[in-house]
Amino acid sequence: MGFKDNLLGPLPPGNGLYTRQSLSTDKDASRTPTNPPHHPSYKPDLDQPSAQQLPSVDQCICHLKLLTARANLQEDISTSESLFGLSDSLTERLSDRNKQEVLPKIREKRWQVYVFRAVERCRVLWEREDLSSHGHFDLITEKGKVINWGPDRAPPLGTICSCDGRSSINEIPNVLMVLHSSMQNPRAFFEDCIRQEKMDVWATGLPWALINTCIDNSSSTMSNFEQMTGFALDNLHDPSTAKTDAFLDDPKRPFEHGRGYVDRSFTTTCAQCNFTTNHEILKLQKFRRDLQALLKDDVPMPGTSLSQEGRPDKALNPDLRRHEMFFPNRIIIGGLKTLLINATDNIQVGKSTVTNIRDAFDRAIRDASLV
Repeated sequence: MGFKDNLLGPLPPGNGLYTRQSLSTDKDASRTPTNPPHHPSYKPDLDQPSAQQLPSVDQCICHLKLLTARANLQEDISTSESLFGLSDSLTERLSDRNKQEVLPKIREKRWQVYVFRAVERCRVLWEREDLSSHGHFDLITEKGKVINWGPDRAPPLGTICSCDGRSSINEIPNVLMVLHSSMQNPRAFFEDCIRQEKMDVWATGLPWALINTCIDNSSSTMSNFEQMTGFALDNLHDPSTAKTDAFLDDPKRPFEHGRGYVDRSFTTTCAQCNFTTNHEILKLQKFRRDLQALLKDDVPMPGTSLSQEGRPDKALNPDLRRHEMFFPNRIIIGGLKTLLINATDNIQVGKSTVTNIRDAFDRAIRDASLV
């Protein structure tokens, strides 16, 4: 083994497609065109690993392809001029110094709007009935069934292909991007699967084989996606609701006064009932939906299913309602439900905040009759 071999070290593990010759930097060899070597067909190992197994090399490669596609997607969206009404020309009246600071924030805003839209599309697919396990909460310790992902079983996630060493996207995999991001917080994702009867999704994981072989983006698949979700297949073909007024009133704090859904100061008023919605009200409405699921269907509130170790502990009491982790649920059912329902009602919601709900829990914990 010569100096070059010592420098390169041993070949990395993989699928055997790379040889020492392909890593050579010999100038003479690069000048002599040669036919590419013939390689036997190779089937990547993309089966889902068990809880005790490490991901295979091929799964890691597929994961890197996915991350590359996501990075390229972000670059394409953020640099698309005038997308969502956000134009680089908004910086023309700024000084050169402010322009250099604001331009990246305009591009970041385009990506932010795109992600918010992608989250809504993923939510619609997540709530589909055929992804539910139809199990009860007391059966969550049973193993979920692995879903046989396929073009007719999963939404079209996009075509990821290699072009000049860079992944490109024919149909944007924005739904997959959101699902992948959700899985980055396994504790929250696990609890969502438990509470919303999606343990089969938890057992299956990401459809690596489907990602690796490129998704069918035929016209029939596009039509199927649009029929399932009510959205256009391409995120960019959905109607835009972003607002650009007052985005750059203060160059030092761009978008500070924006009122679009992705802005901190989001506010919108219903033309029929004059009810005004903002992010604080949306938080209260989300809490109300979780509250109604607890009272009507015995679905535990978020954050009350898993122990500090991130797993559902065995209930020591045969009556699951007395399970230690369900203490917040018992307080709500025992004495807070009327107060919380009134606080999150649309008529009262303008007078309530998330802080009011937290204060109500603090008072209830000090009430000996409830605890």
